[in-house]
Amino acid sequence: MKGIRQELLEMGPVARNIVNAHHRQTKEPLNLFSVDLEPADNNKDVYNITALQNKIILLELARVNKKQVPHCVRCQQYGHTRTYCNKPYACVKCGGSHNSSECVKQKDMPAKCALCGGNHPANYKGCEHYHNIIKGNNPHRTPTINTNPLPTENHVPNNTQPNLSQQQRCYAEVV
Repeated sequence: MKGIRQELLEMGPVARNIVNAHHRQTKEPLNLFSVDLEPADNNKDVYNITALQNKIILLELARVNKKQVPHCVRCQQYGHTRTYCNKPYACVKCGGSHNSSECVKQKDMPAKCALCGGNHPANYKGCEHYHNIIKGNNPHRTPTINTNPLPTENHVPNNTQPNLSQQQRCYAEVV
C-alpha cells in the first residue's frame, strides 16, 4: 500500500488513508482498495488515472445512501441501532412491550405500528413517522441551543481540521 500511496502522490492526489478490502468469509485480501484523499482542488483528476503499479485500474466514487436512516430492532425508533439502545423493547409486529422474537400475534391478525399506532409493522417504510424522520421533523429530537457567544472580528477558530464533507472517497479495483 505504500507503493500505491507513493505513486498517487507522484500523480498529484495525496492519499490520507488506503484500506485493502478482504473477503467477508475467507478473510483473503481482494483486489479492491478504499482510498481517502486529502481535500484538494485537483482531487477530481484522480478519475483520469487508468493504471497504477503497472496494473489497469477502475476508480469509482463511494456509494452512500443518504436517505437511509438507522432503525433499531429493539425499541423500533429511528436514528440508532440495537447495539446502542438501552430503551425498553417494542414489538415490530404488535407494538407490545416485548421482544419481537417472543411475539404470539397470529398471522391473520393485523399488525400494529409501535411508532404511530397504524395497522402496519413498525419497520414499514410507508409509515407517517418514518416520512417525518426523512423530512427532518423528528418529534423526539429537541432543537440545539447555541450557548457560545458570537465570534468577534479578530476571532480565529481553534479547529484547523478539514471539513469531513470535503473529504472525497473513491474505490480502486484492479482489473
